Amino acid sequence: MRIRWIAMAAAALVMVGFALRPALALDEVTYEALVDKTKVAANENVQYMVVIHYGIDTLVPTIATPSFDRFSILNEYQSHQASPGEKDKHLILKKMWLLRPTEPGHLSIAASIITYQDPTTNLLKTGKTQAVFVDVAPAAEEPAPAAGQAPASQPALPWPLLAGGAGVVALAVWLLLFRPKPQPQSTVPRPSLEDQALEGLQAAVARLEEDSGSLADYYASLTRTLLDYLQAKYGLDANRLSADALVAQLGRLSFDRETLAGLETFFQTAEKTKFAGYVPSEDDMIALHGTVTRFIEAGRRVKSVAKR
Repeated sequence: MRIRWIAMAAAALVMVGFALRPALALDEVTYEALVDKTKVAANENVQYMVVIHYGIDTLVPTIATPSFDRFSILNEYQSHQASPGEKDKHLILKKMWLLRPTEPGHLSIAASIITYQDPTTNLLKTGKTQAVFVDVAPAAEEPAPAAGQAPASQPALPWPLLAGGAGVVALAVWLLLFRPKPQPQSTVPRPSLEDQALEGLQAAVARLEEDSGSLADYYASLTRTLLDYLQAKYGLDANRLSADALVAQLGRLSFDRETLAGLETFFQTAEKTKFAGYVPSEDDMIALHGTVTRFIEAGRRVKSVAKR
């Protein structure tokens, strides 16, 4: 009986703790980075996830792929869902990467850059998650034979098994020499980085023309498309480099002065939007669209990677 009363008291304390926990307000954006395991063996997969909680009336945040220096990316996907329950309703964005470490040691995953709309000011802001660490143990090796001990001898194979193996080898040689060679299958070429970026811009324009999006939505898509293109094509992280540094890096490549000048104007507008609350007009948005499109088209002729 005493144990039963203790259990009931503990359950009541847990319920009171949940009741006193502050709920997520709809006027703030929270985010965190998680890994499913902090200690793994070599060649064991790790799941890295970024989770963002944000209000229903704000833009969908974007998550830049972090630097996985000593991990290979096996897969990635993103999902949205509404928070459970009716109280303090908000949305949850999750992006997951399935990783595999490429070497043993105390490995780190750098912070993820988050771009989101501040619900109190309606301005685009950036933040970053905390870095996470994973301890990777080296692969186990076969124990070496003791000093003075000869390796264990392998048992002799019976002659019927040897004869069968020789027959299999002969059949394989015959098939390689005399079977008809398969015709090469035609493959569809993968779209270039420029084609992918321009398709993203056209999709954003289509949403705007169908009245399913706003100028703010389109400007966010325009900016994100350009930043993703710079990262994928030239290895430049616009979230960490200033506008002058980006233009200086790109100036080492074969871009003409007019294209670089237009790109510098775009970056200056982005900084005014980010830090001063400037909202481009429709005419300004058309000009910015042309600037980004010309820069991406000019990138088709650039084969080198910008030096960091």
